[in-house]
Amino acid sequence: MTDDLKRLLDIFSNATIYLVGREQNLQGLETALADIKGKSIPFTRTHLEIIRDKENKYWNFERFWTLPDINSLDFSELDRAIKNKSEKKGAIYILNSQIKNIEISSIIFRFIDPENYGIISSPVEKVLELKRGFSDEENYIYYLDNLKLIKDRYGFHKIAHVDMALFVYSIILEGIYSLEGERKAKEWAPQECIDIVKYHEKNVDIIKQIRAANLLSQIWNIESKLQMAALLIETDYHSAGLLASQDLERVVLDLCEKNRISTTWRQPKHFKKLTSELEFHGIIGRDMRYELDKAWDTRAICVHIKEQDQRKSLTKERVEHIIELLGKLYDI
Repeated sequence: MTDDLKRLLDIFSNATIYLVGREQNLQGLETALADIKGKSIPFTRTHLEIIRDKENKYWNFERFWTLPDINSLDFSELDRAIKNKSEKKGAIYILNSQIKNIEISSIIFRFIDPENYGIISSPVEKVLELKRGFSDEENYIYYLDNLKLIKDRYGFHKIAHVDMALFVYSIILEGIYSLEGERKAKEWAPQECIDIVKYHEKNVDIIKQIRAANLLSQIWNIESKLQMAALLIETDYHSAGLLASQDLERVVLDLCEKNRISTTWRQPKHFKKLTSELEFHGIIGRDMRYELDKAWDTRAICVHIKEQDQRKSLTKERVEHIIELLGKLYDI
């Protein structure tokens, strides 16, 4: 299957050897901590030392992270967080209040409960274009929500496996945009895996859907379509025009209803009839009516854009004109 992200799990060891020069044996570390999964075994300093792995038996933890002073930690609080499976959000806040580093907190959760947790890392955050919260803990909760969507879509057994696959994805992704980068990727990644990443980057699938949701989350919660249009004008003025056009008709209809001008008819020239009525009743001047009718013509291009000459006639400046005009209408 050309889009199955689980295939990337098979080359996780290759990726870590490529990056840090040795295999990161996460499964071995997970097994070493298996006893803590039972409710009867408390989380202790010994378990944290296994994760730190000073002897680099499983991985190079201290190359990337520094644990806080172990003597300063309240292990009863750490154990309470780890055993609190019914309230994930609360558990994350409790643990990170002790560790004070969300990446290390995510590591602890990942090895104690790999079915439900993964390691948060900037490469995977970038792949997902992770939505930002108001705290590190909130970011991690968003991260886990994103990983679960992918887990369910592709049938991963564990959330931890999703972040491993996406970590591989991020390394391949970094290389495929240049011939030299792709050549280096082929030194450790099979072509099949490179093609999986290319597939997801080319097609609208779960990765792009998550990215879009994350990137747009701060835009689509804005109630005013005019504000959304203003935000999009630099990147996609056609979409900005569609949004602004919706506000254009609404504002003119509201202005008519406010001044008891009938809006019951619905004909192709309905809008320009309304602007004519607004001018006739002295609500707007002739210049404003002209500008509104001109904006309506731009709206028609945005909605019905098909022909090449229409594409050429729709410019950023014409959409900006609608946005500026709406700003004036709000003051009437």
